[in-house]
Amino acid sequence: MMNTICKRKFFLVIILLPLLLLNVGCWDREELEELAYVMVIGIDYLPEEEKIEVTTIISRPFAATMQGEGGGGEEAEPFHLITTQGVSLSTALEQQNAFLARRAYFGHNEVIVVGEKLARQGLHLILDRIIREREVRLGNYLYVTVDDVKEVLLSHAKIEEGLAPFLSEWPEGAFSSLAVDMDIRKFTRSMLDEGTDPVLPLLSIRTEAPISPKEAELRGQVSPEEGLEKSLPEKVPYPQISGTGVFKGDRLAGLMNINETRGLLYMRGEANNSQEIIEDPFGNPGYVILTVLRSRSQIIPFFQDGLPGVLIEVAAESEIC
Repeated sequence: MMNTICKRKFFLVIILLPLLLLNVGCWDREELEELAYVMVIGIDYLPEEEKIEVTTIISRPFAATMQGEGGGGEEAEPFHLITTQGVSLSTALEQQNAFLARRAYFGHNEVIVVGEKLARQGLHLILDRIIREREVRLGNYLYVTVDDVKEVLLSHAKIEEGLAPFLSEWPEGAFSSLAVDMDIRKFTRSMLDEGTDPVLPLLSIRTEAPISPKEAELRGQVSPEEGLEKSLPEKVPYPQISGTGVFKGDRLAGLMNINETRGLLYMRGEANNSQEIIEDPFGNPGYVILTVLRSRSQIIPFFQDGLPGVLIEVAAESEIC
């Protein structure tokens, strides 16, 4: 009887011991205040140094706390920019931590802006590393720009609280009729599929004065006592969607303007919320404005006189404005 009890206890210990080893607690935990949240990543290539340059927009939570508590003095920027360089994307990203008291965390990042030099050199320099990074989601939106990446990331966004929400929310807003919706997953699939080449929305900056004297006053450029007559507001850089970058494989091959991009969207069946202005079909003076609610397309290949060609049929449902 005693031997049976001892055997049962022995087998019970054997079963429970592995379970105790698995119950190690939160050994790899990271506190929220120990992380620096990256909101936008800008990447370009420096041909002279043969290095990758990375610029990140990092959220500054203490600035939001100061604003929420009504802190006085100069208004703190809610974001901070850090630029690092390295022989590869991994080394450039690793050096970000040298400028931070916290670890750079990419789980909240939603946008990646690629510079023209890197795009023409080939996105193979960064795609493999980005896809394998467990914190970077494949749903991150991709942009290409011919302007300086740092200048683009420094630009202000009207209405939105900085560049990050502007770039992450445009596919759901008005810009969806001006540019293609492309994230890491879609770009990679287009690059690997035969017969198709990937495209990216083209991002640029323009400079203009604030939209109203009140906005200039809110930005601190004009005080109520001075007035606009004594202190004119300086021009502020703003981001804008200006077309499409066309790739051959992973390399940038050319650029399309807004009108050409509209044609591309009709071909892809993605021309939604777009506005078209046509002459009155009944011959009356003036124009008719149509808002495209949804569209679909069909591409039909054919041969004519021994030469290949395609017929593109587009059907659009619209309403008259």
